[in-house]
Amino acid sequence: MANPFQRAFGFTVQDVWAVINQYVDQLWPARNSCTDVDEFKARVFAGLLLQSDGYRIGAVHRIFCPFSVMSFLKQLDRVTTNTELAFDSFSFWCEASHLDMDNPVNSSSARDMGRYLRHLVTEFDRQREFQRTSSLATRLGRAKCLNDNMIARIASQPSEQNELGYSDDTEAELVRICTVDSSGLIDELLEGEDFSAATVVQVLYQTGYLAPVAQHRMGIPSKAIHGQVAELSKQLLPGFNKGRRN
Repeated sequence: MANPFQRAFGFTVQDVWAVINQYVDQLWPARNSCTDVDEFKARVFAGLLLQSDGYRIGAVHRIFCPFSVMSFLKQLDRVTTNTELAFDSFSFWCEASHLDMDNPVNSSSARDMGRYLRHLVTEFDRQREFQRTSSLATRLGRAKCLNDNMIARIASQPSEQNELGYSDDTEAELVRICTVDSSGLIDELLEGEDFSAATVVQVLYQTGYLAPVAQHRMGIPSKAIHGQVAELSKQLLPGFNKGRRN
C-alpha cells in the first residue's frame, strides 16, 4: 500500500529537475553568456544524484532534502561556465546538527552497537564507491542534455542501493529496530541511566541520521551525516575506531 505522505517530505526527482531548470533559466547570473545551457543543467542534476542519490519514502525511490538542493543551487551563483562546475568544491548538504547523547551505551549492548555502526559505515563506503564508478549519476554526467521523459524513467527506477546487496543479518536487525513502535522512546531516554543499542538506533532513525535508502534497507543518507555518526560513535564507544583503516 502506498504511503499517502510519501511525496510530502521532500523533492522528488521531477521536482529537482524543475527547480534546476527554473534556477538556470531565470536566476543563474551566467545564463545569457552560457553556450551549453542544456549540458550545464544535465551536469548539475547528475552531480546532485552523485552526491546523495536521495532517500526513500513509501514507493518513491528518491526523495531529496529541499533545503539541501536549494542551498547547493545558491552556490552556483559564483559559477560562470560549465568548466567551473567542480563538484568537490561545493557543499551539497546543510550542516548536520550535532546529536549529543549524555548517557553511554550499556555494557551488554556495546558489542551490538559496534556491529551496527561498522555495518552502516561499511555500507556507506560501498555506496560511495559504487556511485563514483558505476552509478546512474556517473553515466548521466556524460549526457549532453536531459528531457522530461528521461527524468521520469530515472524516477521510476529503484534505488541503486538495491544493487549493493545485503552483507549479513545486521541489516534486517536495523530495519526491525527502526520500524517497531517507538511510543515509549522518550520515557526510556528520560529514565534510563544508560542506553541499549536498540534505543540509540531508534534515536538515529527518528532524528534522520538513519533513513530508508532502499526497500528493506536502512542507511546513512549523506556524507555530512556520516561524519556526525562517526563522532557519535566515539562518544558512545570510545574504542570503535581502533583497528579501522581511515
